Amino acid sequence: MDKRSLYCTKRFMLILAFVVSCNGDEISREIGARCDQKNECEELCLVGDDFPGGFCSLSCFGDGDCVGGSQCVELSDLGVCMFPCAEAIECEFLGEEWTCIEAQSSETGQTIDVCGTETSNL
Repeated sequence: MDKRSLYCTKRFMLILAFVVSCNGDEISREIGARCDQKNECEELCLVGDDFPGGFCSLSCFGDGDCVGGSQCVELSDLGVCMFPCAEAIECEFLGEEWTCIEAQSSETGQTIDVCGTETSNL
C-alpha cells in the first residue's frame, strides 16, 4: 500500500470512529435493528414505507418502558420507543431515508424530536 492509500485509509478510519463514538444510540433486537417480521425483534417489528428496512421497537406507556436512551412516542393508538435526536445527522445510522422529525411524547403529550422518516405517522 502506497503512502497516499495508507493516509486515506487512516483518515477514513478516524472519521468512522468519530461518527460511531458520537452516536450514543445502541441498536439491538429491542430497538433499532432492521427487521422484516416480529420474530426478528424482542417485541415489535415496525414495517412499511414509514420504517424503511423495518425497525425493531418496544411498546410503551412512558419513557421508563424504553431502553437505550429511546423515548416513548405515539404511533396511531400505540406508544412505541424511538431514538431521540436534535439534528437529522443523528439518525443517519438507521439509513439514508431517516431524519429527525417531530412526534408526540406518550409520557408528556409534548412534541419531541425523534428519528423517523418524512412519511412517518408519529
